[in-house]
Amino acid sequence: MTESAYEIRLAINNDLPRLTDIYNQSIRARGITADLDEQSVEQRRGWFEEHQNNLRYPLYVLVADGAVQGYGYLGPYRTRRSFDQTAEVSYYFDHQVRGRGYGSAMLQHLIEIGREQKMTTLIAAIFNTNTQSAGLLKKFGFAEWGRLPRISFDGENYQDQVYYGREI
Repeated sequence: MTESAYEIRLAINNDLPRLTDIYNQSIRARGITADLDEQSVEQRRGWFEEHQNNLRYPLYVLVADGAVQGYGYLGPYRTRRSFDQTAEVSYYFDHQVRGRGYGSAMLQHLIEIGREQKMTTLIAAIFNTNTQSAGLLKKFGFAEWGRLPRISFDGENYQDQVYYGREI
């Protein structure tokens, strides 16, 4: 792994087209997100606005080589108040920049944000076929906390949804 110079900052409106491109890469790849149909910038706008200027669940981008290479965010695990101290962590990166340490940088950043927000637990929900993400989560102390077998079908294959978690 070669780590390149990068900056992590809050997302701005001009980032939305690039974030949509990155997300659509994951849709096409299958096994990363449960969405099966590519999305337009307008379809992603509601999601983007939920995180923009959201002090509890902000959206961050990682910029390297003059461009947004990926993004990550915390989101509510559930909407009921007893889960307020738990957040779900999500991150997506341009597939061409894998192996450069950006995922590690973003996940470390999100863990720090979780601590600042007084979270006690972080959860990640991934598919069993997403071994790269599983390896990243394990590297940062996440452990498998649950598995829902064959819950997702992408048109060709069934996948398990695996829950990883850790206390912070």
